Amino acid sequence: MSESESDAELMRRVKDRDAEAFNALYNRYAPRLLGTIRRFLRDPHESEDVLQNVFFYIWHHGTVFRPERGSVQGFLFQVMRSRLTDHFRRNARVPDVMDPLPDAPGEGLAEDDSVAGRLAAEAILNLLSPRERQVIELAVFGGFSQPEIAKLLRAPLGSVKSWSRRGLDKLRHKLSEQEGDSGHGPPHP
Repeated sequence: MSESESDAELMRRVKDRDAEAFNALYNRYAPRLLGTIRRFLRDPHESEDVLQNVFFYIWHHGTVFRPERGSVQGFLFQVMRSRLTDHFRRNARVPDVMDPLPDAPGEGLAEDDSVAGRLAAEAILNLLSPRERQVIELAVFGGFSQPEIAKLLRAPLGSVKSWSRRGLDKLRHKLSEQEGDSGHGPPHP
C-alpha cells in the first residue's frame, strides 16, 4: 500500500472490511484526532477511549460515509465530535478547554515558526474572558456549533452567542491592530 493512497480510496477499502486500509487510515489520522480529543479531556486514558470509540465506529459503520457529502477527514472529525459529545453526556461533564494550545505538528513550518505562532496565538487568546475563550475554542478546535456548545456548557444559547461575538470582536480588533503595527495592512486611527 502506498502512503500516497488517497483518503477516499482508503475509506472505500475500509467499507469493504480491508484491515490494511483501516490501519493506514488509523495511522494517518489517529494522532490528529487524539490531539484534538486531548484538548477537551485531561485524562489520557479517557482520550484514548474516545479515540478507540471513533475508530470502532469507523470500522463498523464506515458505510455511512458519503464522499459527495464531504471529505474523509471531515467525516472522521464529525465522528470524533459525536463521540466526544456522547462522552460528555455520559459523564455529565463540561469540557475544560482552558489549557494552553496543544502541541500540533507544524506542517510546512520550521520549528521556530511553529513555536512562535503558537505563542502568538496563545497571547491573543489570553485577551479573552474564560467563557469567551472556551466558546471560541470549542467552535474552532472541536467543531461544535453554538447550540451544541450551549448544551455542553449548560448555558443559554443567547449567552453562548454573546460570548462568541464579544470574543471574536476582541480578536478582530487585536489582529487589526497588529496588521496596522506591522505595516501589512492599512493603519487604523
